[in-house]
Amino acid sequence: MTQTVEDTRTFIRSTLTQFGRHDGFQAALLFRGEMAGVVGFDWANRRTSIGCWPFEGRGLMTRAVRAVVTQAFSEYGMNRVEIPANHFVAFRRPDLDLAYGFN
Repeated sequence: MTQTVEDTRTFIRSTLTQFGRHDGFQAALLFRGEMAGVVGFDWANRRTSIGCWPFEGRGLMTRAVRAVVTQAFSEYGMNRVEIPANHFVAFRRPDLDLAYGFN
């Protein structure tokens, strides 16, 4: 996730370079015109990653993961799908951490 305008510019430049080299691509996940996350495909390493920002209770992450996993494994022959957990650190729920065995 980018923190500054310069971070965002750097990210955009790197994704344009990646796309230009045919190494993969990055795409925005939009919800009602707002950027809700990013999904990226890396052809060279045969992996993909998803980063979503919280729009809780709307099923966005569930739908995004389902679509990306299907595409990644069935259509693109990827080896791995990554969902970085650090995107959600500010939104953690201690009750769920305990329920799922995280502490």
